[in-house]
Amino acid sequence: MHDLVSDLACYIAEGTCDRWDLKKFLEKVRQLSIPFQEYEISGKSNDLSQAKGLRTLLFLIEPKYFGKRISRKILHDLLPKLRHIRVLSLINVCFRKLPDSTHLRYLNLSGNADIMALPNSLDRLIWLETLSIRYCLCISRLPKSLGNLCYLRHLENSDTYKLEYIPCEVGKLKYLQTLQEVVFSKKRGFGLKELENLKHLGGSLTIRGLENVISREGVEGCLRDKKNLRKLKLVWDEVIDSITNEISEEDFLECLRPHEDLRELGINGFHGSRFPSWIGHHYTALFQVVLSHCSNSTCLPPLGQLPNLKRLMIKHLDNVTCIGDELYGHGGTSIPFSKLEFLALYSMRKLRKWCISSTGEGGVFSSLQGLSINDCAKLEDVSPLFLGSLRMLKLTCCSGVLVKSFRALSSLTHFVAKNISGLCYLSDEFVQSLSSLERLEINKCNELEWLWAEDTTLEHVTRLKSIEIRDCGKLRSLGHGKQHLPCKLEVLRIENCPLFVAPDGMVR
Repeated sequence: MHDLVSDLACYIAEGTCDRWDLKKFLEKVRQLSIPFQEYEISGKSNDLSQAKGLRTLLFLIEPKYFGKRISRKILHDLLPKLRHIRVLSLINVCFRKLPDSTHLRYLNLSGNADIMALPNSLDRLIWLETLSIRYCLCISRLPKSLGNLCYLRHLENSDTYKLEYIPCEVGKLKYLQTLQEVVFSKKRGFGLKELENLKHLGGSLTIRGLENVISREGVEGCLRDKKNLRKLKLVWDEVIDSITNEISEEDFLECLRPHEDLRELGINGFHGSRFPSWIGHHYTALFQVVLSHCSNSTCLPPLGQLPNLKRLMIKHLDNVTCIGDELYGHGGTSIPFSKLEFLALYSMRKLRKWCISSTGEGGVFSSLQGLSINDCAKLEDVSPLFLGSLRMLKLTCCSGVLVKSFRALSSLTHFVAKNISGLCYLSDEFVQSLSSLERLEINKCNELEWLWAEDTTLEHVTRLKSIEIRDCGKLRSLGHGKQHLPCKLEVLRIENCPLFVAPDGMVR
């Protein structure tokens, strides 16, 4: 920051905010941030104790100090003297015992690698409204005393990957608005009934351990009335035990219907053979859907009838062999996927057929801008894909037959092909449609001998600026016969292609 700007900021904030070196105003300071450096903390903690009216204390830490443990002198000698402290942020600062400051409203412990479990003494922070433990990677359980924090509004616990138990007492927090991750344990703890009691829950919610739900009690009402919920992810970690459970996975997911205002939905690890009927209907606000590791599902839900869906990712659906009318939901009145902008198909190893009735302007995928297909090696029976709005196309571990299915790629600017079997060259019809292409990348296509066929003309490829080809052991030249380059080519990078012969006049 320029010195003049810094002086102006200090003048305007005088008496409210302070820089560390302005000791004369310390008694009047209300908000303070401190760079975390060990020598500064140990040497200036006595000065900080003069800030009797301090309300906000933020420890700022640079990446090189991540994991450094903060001095006990700060947490247990200094903080009790700051009687009016309300906001305390200890992001990425390590310690083993919580500070004792009963007036705290906001406590941020995110990124603490030392905390194995929050202590039962947590309920001494009786006025706490926000507790953040994001990225506390060693926390495995939450204490029962958490249920005594009756004013708690926000419990930010996303990315606590080892968390495996939440006590049922958390269901008593009737004012709770944020609970980012819920774990249903085999032990008696937080369950559907407790989730139903949290009437004001909103924002983002991930529910793990759904295979541990053994009864239908509370399932129908736990999500349907949560109108403030915007993002929902449902996760099964293991296959459900049909002997001990009263409800099948299909029936359970059918009952676990969220409110219609949901924006994002993810289903991971579902082992039922069919998806619930509610997925493709009534959710006019839904713009992203992710289906992942649903290994027993043989067909896809009618997602094409979601009017505002913009992003769709389908991953590891191992038993889906065909994408057809069931996905588009042609019984509906609207054009399927009219607003979809990004589509990804990953690791669908049995997928052989993709049927599309009509694409292009006014048809299916008329707004599609990005398409990524990865590890779908058997996908060869594909209807012609007229994707005039597509800007990014990435194909990985697929068949060369799939490449020939694309038509009229007039808006495509970036094309990536990696590990494509049976691809000897790009067909003339495919190349002629690349009038807007700016960047072309081809990697590990072991059967590629030429970039394009002998009779291919490049008069339509007027914007191509970069060609990068790597690890193509059979590549001999850019074109079969006389070689020529696109008129605006700026970068030609050929790496690890031992048989390649550079065009005339070009130094390899």
